[in-house]
Amino acid sequence: MPLDARHGPTVREIDDRASCIVWPTARVLLHWLRTSLKGSVGTELEGSTVLELGAGTGFLSLGLAEAGVNQVFAVEGDADAWENLKHNVAASAEVQAVFWNWEVHPAVPEEVPLHSVQLIVGSDLVYPRYYSEHALAQVIQSLPGHLPILLLLCDRQMPEDASETSPPVRSLDAFLSRCGELNISFVELPLVLELVEAVLGTLESGGHDDPGGATGTVSRMRLFRFFGGETKTLPLYQDEP
Repeated sequence: MPLDARHGPTVREIDDRASCIVWPTARVLLHWLRTSLKGSVGTELEGSTVLELGAGTGFLSLGLAEAGVNQVFAVEGDADAWENLKHNVAASAEVQAVFWNWEVHPAVPEEVPLHSVQLIVGSDLVYPRYYSEHALAQVIQSLPGHLPILLLLCDRQMPEDASETSPPVRSLDAFLSRCGELNISFVELPLVLELVEAVLGTLESGGHDDPGGATGTVSRMRLFRFFGGETKTLPLYQDEP
């Protein structure tokens, strides 16, 4: 049966909370992982154990479970999103919700057995005024170097930041610069427009509607593979939301 790129798991969304809606990047990354992961990275999706950073509604994690992943650790650090995430994944035997606010506690929670994880994924984790790109870069630096870390991020041009005399520093640029400062290696992977449009429909100028951006925001998706820097045992912590 052919894969329907525009459909995925049903989750509860809360329209007035940006952290409680399904973002376009989650839909696109799910389709890419289903169709392109093995050919691009050499990692098998079916039967694997996955860690999703910033799981939000749990859409991507649940979609991976439907695709045959053995277990997904869906981590989230936003209090509103956390309650909604727990609701959405409660009936799934394959998805375990884990609270982790890496801006406060950079160490990996003990509920996540990194020694069993084969793949780390995340979508739309860098956003102006909402997430700390420095904290995310430090998390990536602390992760085991042998694990594929795949992040589908948005390159956003916020209209209110436009300036004729001083070009704005985009949040994605700031994040990648911080990764460079920490000597984190990364490569940008091809993300063909046809794949994106198979999920979102026809796009103008390669951009997509941004549910969390101000009117006029132009967002373009970019897919990266990062290489963590740690090979030693990572510190653990216990935390309650």
